[in-house]
Amino acid sequence: MSGIILHPEYGLNPTIIRAMCPVCGKEFETNELALLGRNKGRKADMYTTTHYDLCPEHKKLNDDGYIALVGVDSRKSTYEPDGNLKLEGAYRTGKLAHIRRTVFKDMFGSECPNIPMIFVDSDISDKLEIMQREQEIT
Repeated sequence: MSGIILHPEYGLNPTIIRAMCPVCGKEFETNELALLGRNKGRKADMYTTTHYDLCPEHKKLNDDGYIALVGVDSRKSTYEPDGNLKLEGAYRTGKLAHIRRTVFKDMFGSECPNIPMIFVDSDISDKLEIMQREQEIT
């Protein structure tokens, strides 16, 4: 018989599923529940983060035509063997900017990728911060 095997002490052993936003790193509930039964081996945590997804705030910005630029320190980050930055290994600087996809090419000289966010080195995030301050002054 297939199905969930009940935990002898905790029964269905439920946990509330959370996702982590790859842009801001905040965890949020997804309105999903997992029944772990005996698979967990112990009492399940109340919340379990299982995947990445955009939080409501960054989903709205993405839907409104923005791409997130997340500042990272490239020297302290961890990379895949092919040279790509690992999401889990990004050493974030705390700097975050959103720009319209329509101006991405003007700023960076290439087409805007069809993804919700990109990592930018701290040098670039510092320059963006200076540009923003200059715009606020004028």
